[in-house]
Formats: sequence, C-alpha cells, structure tokens
Amino acid sequence: MSQPTKDVTDWVANLKTLLGSSLAELGSHSSAGSTESYRVYRAAHQSAVFSELNFSALCHPDGVVYPCPNGMDDDVLDAQFREHRFSGVPIDTLVSRALDLVINENQAEAATQFRTLRFRLLRALEAVDLQLAELDAKKQTTQ
Repeated sequence: MSQPTKDVTDWVANLKTLLGSSLAELGSHSSAGSTESYRVYRAAHQSAVFSELNFSALCHPDGVVYPCPNGMDDDVLDAQFREHRFSGVPIDTLVSRALDLVINENQAEAATQFRTLRFRLLRALEAVDLQLAELDAKKQTTQ
C-alpha cells in the first residue's frame, strides 16, 4: 500500500494590495508545482498574522532600538531584519518624538511624564556608565 503524496506549501508571497481596494492578493506555491492566488481582506489577514505575535523592543548597545516580535520563527525573523522590514530608531530620536507628544497632554500631566522620562534616562545612563567602567577596568588588567 503506497503512502499518499503530500502537497506542502513551500512559500507564501506576493501579498499586495489591489489598487483602490481593501483587498489584497495572496499568492502561494506548493512543492508539487501548483501556484494559486487568493483575494483576502487586508485587515483580516493582518489581524490573523498579528494575533500570534507579541512585540517588545530590543536596544542594541549602540543605542538603536528595534521592534522585536516574539512568536515568529527565527528564519522568518532573520529574513525580516535582512530585508530591513524592522528598522531601528536611535534612542535620542525616540526621546525627541516623545517630547513632541507634549501637545497632546495638559501641562501638569506633561511635566509628570517628563520627570518620569528623565528619571528613566538617568537610570539608563547610570547603567551605561557602570558597564563602561567595568570594560575599562578589564582593559587595564589585560594591559
């Protein structure tokens, strides 16, 4: 008795918005060589994808902050970073953007939020200074 051959989808690509529409076309190609396309509501597709992900942030030691989706396969995540789909933002730019948001807050609330921001930035600077001191101490002992 022979085993049935499975037709496994190798990749899904070509998600593109149809001109002037809320629909997108999703193309797939299977290992058996068949190619199909489907029209889906773009919002429904995005909702389905993002329902499996949780996002956090990753701060590179040079101060660039990147979005970091948890729950994504490593090879997919690596490809997204290679293709620059998750671009980083320097921490000073993030802070500048936060300062620009003051127009949406009343002055008392904005002052409280800025004090909290300042406190967190000072704690971050203390941590960086401590790490630099440790690196400098290690460097001096190896010389």
